[in-house]
Amino acid sequence: MSTKDGVAVTSAIEDLRYRIVSGQLSAGEQVRQEETAKRLNLSRAPIREALRVLADQGLLEHRVHVGYFVKKRSASELQQIYLMLEFLETKVMETLTEPSNEIIGHLQSLNDDMATYVAADDWSPMVDLNRRFHFEVFRLSPLDVVIEELERLWTIAAPYISQKYATQEMRQRTVDEHTALIGALSPLDLDRAITVLAEHRSQRAPGH
Repeated sequence: MSTKDGVAVTSAIEDLRYRIVSGQLSAGEQVRQEETAKRLNLSRAPIREALRVLADQGLLEHRVHVGYFVKKRSASELQQIYLMLEFLETKVMETLTEPSNEIIGHLQSLNDDMATYVAADDWSPMVDLNRRFHFEVFRLSPLDVVIEELERLWTIAAPYISQKYATQEMRQRTVDEHTALIGALSPLDLDRAITVLAEHRSQRAPGH
């Protein structure tokens, strides 16, 4: 694959992933190659490759002779995904190192950006900002392989996590809980940080 083709595939993956996790493409909806290629001004080849990659990542499912669809998750599957997220996130949080002032500043900046969308009609940018915030925290841990798996699970769970932003109250609560987590990181209080994240996580779990 040429560099140009690789860039095209990456661009298509990022675009489609964002549309899925932000809810612009809903569970069960078909992703049409021709429409996507036209919208992104790309040939169909990189779109096909992007769809294959997203299917491998668990965001899409391929139906032979029909096409690709945003994967639906059963209640049981979601419960298992959240169970794995809880376990892995806790292990990562237990190994956090002291964040630099620069990292604390970046976390605050991301949370400030999220706050600007609390009362907005279009709050979809909060989804990506929230992910960036959490992984800025997780990467304070040396458990690189575990964090890679967390990223995969977050990608699968993102469309369902984003549903928690449907109300302004929950969007504000997210920002407030992020503020509490930043406070637990500077200076680093691991027990408090783990507790804050556990409370924060409970709001995105099924049934809450």
